Order: sequence, then C-alpha cells, then structure tokens
Amino acid sequence: MNRRLQVFYEKLGPFYSVFIIAILSGLIALIGYHHVQPRSYDFKVNHVSDVTILAPSTMEDSYQTQLNRQRAREAIADIYVFQEDLLEIERDRLDQFFSYVREWKNRTYTQSQLVELIKDKGPDQSIDLEQIKQYLPEASQSLSFDELSPSLQSVLAQLVFLDPPADLQALIDQLRQDNLRLLLLLDAQDLDLLQDELLQVIKDTMSQELSASQLGQELLNIRTQMAAGSLPLELQQLALNILSYSIKPTLIYSESETKRLKDEAEANVQTSYILQGQVIIQAGHVIKPTNLRQLELYGYLNRQKNSMKIWVFLGLILIHGLLLVRLFYVGFDRSDLDQKSKNLTAYAIILAGALLSIELSQWLQIHHFLYANLLVPMAVFPLLLYTKTNLKHSLLFVLVVHIFAIFVLTNNESQTLVIYVSLFYLLSSLLTVIYILWQGEIKRSFRRQRFFLYTLLGQLFLAIPIMSALSIPVNSKQVLWILASTVLSNLFGFLIWVLLEPYYDQLLSSRSPMTLNQLANLNHPLLKRLIEKAPGTYHHSMMVANLAANAVETIGGDSLLTRVAAYYHDVGKTIHPLFFVENLSGGIESPHQMLTPQESSQVIIDHVTEGVRLLQEEGLPQSIIDICQQHHGTTSTQYFYYQAKETDPTVEEADFRYPGPIPQTKEAAITMIADSMEAASRTLKHYDQTSIENLLDQIIQSKLKDGQFADCQLTADELLKVRQSIIKGIASMYHTRIEYPH
Repeated sequence: MNRRLQVFYEKLGPFYSVFIIAILSGLIALIGYHHVQPRSYDFKVNHVSDVTILAPSTMEDSYQTQLNRQRAREAIADIYVFQEDLLEIERDRLDQFFSYVREWKNRTYTQSQLVELIKDKGPDQSIDLEQIKQYLPEASQSLSFDELSPSLQSVLAQLVFLDPPADLQALIDQLRQDNLRLLLLLDAQDLDLLQDELLQVIKDTMSQELSASQLGQELLNIRTQMAAGSLPLELQQLALNILSYSIKPTLIYSESETKRLKDEAEANVQTSYILQGQVIIQAGHVIKPTNLRQLELYGYLNRQKNSMKIWVFLGLILIHGLLLVRLFYVGFDRSDLDQKSKNLTAYAIILAGALLSIELSQWLQIHHFLYANLLVPMAVFPLLLYTKTNLKHSLLFVLVVHIFAIFVLTNNESQTLVIYVSLFYLLSSLLTVIYILWQGEIKRSFRRQRFFLYTLLGQLFLAIPIMSALSIPVNSKQVLWILASTVLSNLFGFLIWVLLEPYYDQLLSSRSPMTLNQLANLNHPLLKRLIEKAPGTYHHSMMVANLAANAVETIGGDSLLTRVAAYYHDVGKTIHPLFFVENLSGGIESPHQMLTPQESSQVIIDHVTEGVRLLQEEGLPQSIIDICQQHHGTTSTQYFYYQAKETDPTVEEADFRYPGPIPQTKEAAITMIADSMEAASRTLKHYDQTSIENLLDQIIQSKLKDGQFADCQLTADELLKVRQSIIKGIASMYHTRIEYPH
C-alpha cells in the first residue's frame, strides 16, 4: 500500500474499512440517485409543453386497447334475420280470424240464446236486457245475424268478440267496435273479397325483407294503393286496421348472431402498445388528454407511483455495504487486517472507477454521443481488481457493477440499447473471468496485447447473436456503430492499462515499479544524504544491491524491490557514519576505541532502528522499511560480544543482538546474505573461487544455525541458486586487473 495511504490506514486502524465502505456507498448513491429519483411534471390539458418526453420502454396501453375493442364492437351493425315463417303465421291467423267471424255470422239466434248470452256477458259491457227486450225475436223465431235488428246486431257484435281464441285476442283488440260490427254485417261475397285482398297484401309485403324502420312507410304505401284500388271506402279503413296489426317486420334482430360477430371483431383487435422511443409529448405542442393518460402510465405525473425504484436502489446500496462489512471488516483483530484493508481499497477503487466511467458514458449518451455506453472498457476492470485481490472479489465486482449499472442506464431512450449494453458489460466481464481461470495466475509481465485481443474477439463473436436476439438488423448501419464502439472500447481498455495501471499499482502496492523507480533516483534526499555523509556505506549499498538483486532474479523474486531496498538498507548509518569502518579514511582513529563494547554494539545496532525511523519520516513504502528492519534479523554483533566477554564472562549474547525481526520474505533473506558477504569479502586476502565459496558457505551456515531463515520460506534449491549468483557477483567485483606499463 502507498506510504501515505498506509499512514492514513494506520491512523484509522480497524475503522479504516468502515470509512472506505461508507465513502464507496455514498459515491454509489451520488452517481445513481439522479437516475432513480422520482420525476414529475406539471402538465395541463390545452397548455403547450416545454419538454419532449419519449416512452422509456414498451408498455401496453390497456385503455386504448379497450377503446379500440369498444369501437370494433360498435362498428358491427345489429344483425337481422329474415323470418320466412312469419308470412304463414299471419296468413293462418287471418284465416282463423275470418273463420271466427263467419262462425258467428252464419249462426241462427233464438230468443232464449240471445237472452242467455246477454245475461252472461251483458253486465260486463253495461248492456241492460230490459232495454233491448223489444228488439228480441219472438220465442218461436230463429233468425240469422242479418235478420236481427240493427240494435241487436250492435249488441251481438259487442258480445261475440269478448272471448275469442287466444291467437286472435290481440288482433280483435286492435279493431274498433264498428269495425267488428261491419265484419259481421258483410255479405259472404264482400267478406271473401276483403279476406282475399288482405291475404294478397300480406303476401306481397311479408314475402320480402321488411325492417321495423320500414314498417310505417310500407303501411303508408298500402294505404295509397288501397285508395286507388277497387275496395269500397268503408272496407278500406277496416282493411288498414287489420293490416296495421297483421303486417310485421320480417327482419328479426338476432341477438346471438350480433353478439358472435361483435365478439369476433373485438377478438381481432390487436393489443395497443406505447412503443419504446415513441414520442409521448412533443415540446411546443398542445397537451391533449391522451398525452396525460400516457404520461400517467409511466408515472410522470405521480412521484409516489415512481418512488419504488429509489427505495430498491437505496436498499441495494445498504445490502452491498453490509456485504462488504462481512467480507472486509475484521474489527480489532489485526491478524488479517492489512490484507483485507488492501483488498477493500482495491475493490472500492475499481468499482468507483467503473461506475464513474458508466456515468460519464451515460452523460455523453444523453447529449447525443451515439453508443457512448459501449465505449466503457468493462473487460479491464475485473482484471485490474484481480491483480490486487483474488477471483472471489473479481466475481463480486462483476455482480455488483452490473446491478448498479442497470439503474444508471435506465433513462436511455432505447430500451433495446439498454439491454444490449447490459449484456455487453456482463459478457465482457465474464470473458475476463474466463481468461483469469484459463491463465491460472496473472503475472506482472503478462502479455497485455494477447488479453485485449482475446476480449475483442470474444466481444465481436458474441455481439452478432445478441443483436439478432434483440431484433437489431445485422446488415444495418446501427450494427457498424456497435462493432466500431466495441473495438474502441478495447482500445480504451488498453490505454487505461498502460497509462493508469502503474498509478493504480503505486497506490495499492509498496513495491510498484513506478514507486521503486522513483526511489532509485540518486537525487532522493536520503540517497544524497548517504552519499554526502557516508560515502563508504553508499558504495557498500550499491554493491549489496547488485548482488542481492541478481540473486533474487534467479529465483523469480522481486529484483527491483530488492535492489531499491538495498540502496536504503544502511541509511541509518548516516546518523553516526564514522562508527562504521567503510566510512573511515586512512589515518583516522575509530571512535569505538573510546566506547565500551556494549556502547559500540548499541551504536551498530541503532543503525537499523535509526534507518527505519528515517525511512518512515520520508514516507518510503513499508516493503522497503521491512527489508531494512530485517536485513540483520536477530543476529549478534559478535565482535563486540566477544570483546565484552573477555572482560566480563557473564554478559548475555542477547544484549548484543539486533531487535529483528528475522527476515519474513525471500528478498529480505537474500539481502541479509548479500550484505554480510559484501562486507566480509573485504577481509579476504585472496579473491580466488575457493576462498569466496568458503566464505559464503560459512555465512549461510551461520545464518541457518541461528534460525534467521525460519520465516522466509526460502527453499534449499533456491538457496543454492542464490549461492551461485552471489559467488559469481563477488568474483566479478574482485577480478584481476591488467597492470599497464608506466
């Protein structure tokens, strides 16, 4: 972790994770809130709109669908069916009616029959028998209807039709009393003539289609025809009265057929939709009720109706925050605090960067930068996160970033594009995950070009079927834009990796190449101080750096870190440079002669603690500080220990040991070996292969016996490679030179 970030982390301690989670959650809320906040408009009918609103998604317009179905039903006229049997029914009724008239007309009436009839039905018709006794026939007489007196005929005409057959009741009710009397008074010839005339008219009229609306006009036509006919005038009115009842519409309304056709028409009506991208309301146009109804469907007129989205969004942020607490917060248990805090920082940086990139692309998209959403290099983000964490965190990122991306993308005009972009993001990220699983491990030196070529080909391969599934024509100009945006997305991803990855690495790693190269600059204040105050130590540090870095490289370790750490490993000697033999010029007496062995030992040991202090004050990475602190481990200053033991055999060796800790990494252990070997090699009288090997073996064996390599995980095979590299390095440092003639 970057030194400044490390200092900040150490100040917050166990609350660092909570702080990062809170900041990340706040940033997510800030990015997404304006995309999910309920928006409402104060639109009024017959007012001019000042904004244009497009349908954000395709939605069924149930009101319009119902209206169209109602219109389809109303467009179907009522169905009338021609009833052929009506003609026969009416002809039969008319025949029955005339038969009934003839039956009464052809009877003979006696006095007793008439008296009985009048007594039976007369009171109901207010007929007084006493008043008509004078008109009754003699007791011995039997008279036909025609032979009866006119008064008695009228009474009889009134009584005989009081209780007709049920089928004739309605017809008789239509006729006046004088019509009935006239029927009874007609002679047989006129009665036949009237019947034939009526039957013919009924046949002519009801043998064709006749609707209820045409009935009145048809009766008028019949009246006109009769007036011009041969029927006597007195019979014309009687005939019209009978016909006004007998002639009925032959087209009868069919409720079942009408319902069937209306149902079919309704079923054939297509469901009405408001299509995504359709203009609901146009700026500068007058607002109509239909516009308001469609706006209401999408919740533009009711903030509360559209508020569920924001609660879902905030709920997801809360769940995400709690999940991060569960994964990364370790409380006051420091055993895993450093690594989890580093992982959380990397996760927060990558997630924030991805969401900010999506937000920027969305802003460009809204401002008519076509397909800007596709320019987000989503494939590179999981890879950047994986290099600092693990696959589990990369998969969590893939899930989370796509959930929140949906909220950012929702106010695009094209829902099809939203779906495509979402799938594009998801599949691009999954391609990266597959690549990670395929590679097994991503090293610092992995081939970037191969990765981006792989993702580009994968995205192009997946783009065509996705567009086909979303009904995007593959031969359209839109496809060319999408494919071009995909290529640019990978180009941007490559540029992000090349340009920004070093800074990302520098922020999260104490051994990033950029940081180490900056620290290797000899103009660094500590190195300048080392050159000025302890030039011998500076030269020693350079030699150690070469030996250690080359040895580390042979075992695949971080040689750059080792080299830079070796530059600074003895910077503590600048506090008391003359107490170290490499800084003494010829003829200068060693200051140790004025100190006791214990004091001298403490001065020597202090160069480590003072070096750590100086490095911390200058803000150097912890990885370099660790190597400086561990390069002597817990070894002892044996020269001063034995010197003290000569005067006081009771002294403890522990008082002459460095505080440690022993080397925790291979780089620190190799720096320890190189440091000891470079210093000890100066005491050799002969720099031949055997003497160098023997000296190095003695140093390595002494460190092993002292347990200095117990925690660094340096294997025997690696130690052998380190030995060979250092021997080669020392031999090259002290090679024989040619003596030139004077």
